[in-house]
Amino acid sequence: MLIDMRDAQRHIFARRGGEALKRVKSFRRDEDGAMVVFTLFILAMMLMVGGMAVDMMRFETYRARLQSTLDRAVLAAADLDVCLEGEGVAEAVVNDYVLKAGFEEQLDSVSVIQGFNSCEVAATASIEVNTIFMQMVGVDELASPAASSAVEALDEVEISLVLDVSGSMASNNRLVNMRNAAREFVGEMFNGFDDESLSMSIVPYSTQVNLGPALAAQYTRNYAHGYSYCIDLPASTYGTTSLPTTATYDQAAHVDVDGYASSWSNRYASRFVCNPDSRAHVMPFATNEGAIDTMIANLQSNEWTSIEMGAKWGVALLDPSSQPVVNGLISAGAVSGDVAGRPLDFGTTGSLKVMVLMTDGENTQHYELDTNYRSGDSDVWKASSGVYYVQDEEQGNWDGDSTWYEDYYRPQNDNFTNSRSGNRMTWPELFNEVSLDGHAWYFRRGQTNNNSVWNDWYYDLFTTTTTADKDERLDDLCTAAKSQGIIIFAIGFEVTDRAADVMESCASSPSHFYRVNGLEISTAFSSIAANITSLRLVQ
Repeated sequence: MLIDMRDAQRHIFARRGGEALKRVKSFRRDEDGAMVVFTLFILAMMLMVGGMAVDMMRFETYRARLQSTLDRAVLAAADLDVCLEGEGVAEAVVNDYVLKAGFEEQLDSVSVIQGFNSCEVAATASIEVNTIFMQMVGVDELASPAASSAVEALDEVEISLVLDVSGSMASNNRLVNMRNAAREFVGEMFNGFDDESLSMSIVPYSTQVNLGPALAAQYTRNYAHGYSYCIDLPASTYGTTSLPTTATYDQAAHVDVDGYASSWSNRYASRFVCNPDSRAHVMPFATNEGAIDTMIANLQSNEWTSIEMGAKWGVALLDPSSQPVVNGLISAGAVSGDVAGRPLDFGTTGSLKVMVLMTDGENTQHYELDTNYRSGDSDVWKASSGVYYVQDEEQGNWDGDSTWYEDYYRPQNDNFTNSRSGNRMTWPELFNEVSLDGHAWYFRRGQTNNNSVWNDWYYDLFTTTTTADKDERLDDLCTAAKSQGIIIFAIGFEVTDRAADVMESCASSPSHFYRVNGLEISTAFSSIAANITSLRLVQ
């Protein structure tokens, strides 16, 4: 049979082509193995997402460790005990924390803001972590900044403002300038702190410190009277900041030691050791700005200078031993209940105790009356007519009236009599009316014209504390106060070099002492106010 080869080839190709086409069509319709492809795709996506999660988790772990390290570092460095050790100490603490955690290369900056008894520390850093899986999508590293800051905030502030109102303050417009500057200081304090966080004690001083009736009543006193309210503090009290209410103190006598009785009409007492003017009373634990402002505006100058006495009461009102005093004053309605619990214990976190001590001169002297003449009946009677009778027998017929050895001397008439009228005076009543000199000269010497009698009845009735003793007491007190953490700012207002040395020694440091003249006192008070208000830092 003869076969056409071309037909055979076409037949073969047609059959094979059909089979191939049939297989292609079959492959197109066949769904076997499709899930494998999809599964491979999903698996690839899961691996990519999981890898990204791993990269993120690695990054977050490093970032969290860095942030935690910064937080712990600044908290430790901002502690006042650390920050105030000296320049660079706080920064070194931060660096040490970061170094030990292995992040020294990531730390960018450390900032320390230091003030008087205050500290704020801030630190910044940045971290970069190389990726592993995210590189597949073009992300080679992850980066983030970190920052932290910490402050030692002051929540409770106690201030004693101790102001010199001695007689020399009347010169050269000092009293006016001081009052204006002190009032501005008070205003700045209340602008810088909440009323609930701030309490102020205003302590005017001259020869003595008049506590006022409410404050004096919180202490047990010998020889108590109501003419004035000063206390003669023993020298031993100046070596400590406390004045415990469990002790008993001698109330200062109401006596005029300095008055000179040039005539009978000048016998009256007026220059009292303890200034009886109510405007000189201490204002303790005050929280009312208006009341403080009014009090300072009404201050008047009087007599000598006892810086150590003003400072002692200023410090005592910052000492926790005065907590019973506050409780008593609250019960009496003399101070606000907001100050309950004050003065706070020394070292209370977030608290600050400050004394601002101002003077225009040096310590001078003060006097203490012999205790035999501080209480009890005198030997003097006073009639309603104003005539005095001294129970002292006449020496012979001294007055020449031919009646010998009469029982009572009448100083205003310079004669004797056997009768008297009126009421017997106590020693405080007598010295409230007659100066010590007037009493010694007219009530005692007049009987004999013997000057030694005047000497006995004047100089033997009091003791004097000298400038040197007072300076030593002040130095002891300031040392004790600073050791308890009380910040002392001192202002020497138109003072001598010697006075400046005393005040600078009392201050917490030379930078805490201000020596000023004239209107510069406002600058000093303003600077102190700025230093105190800067202690209350807000993050």
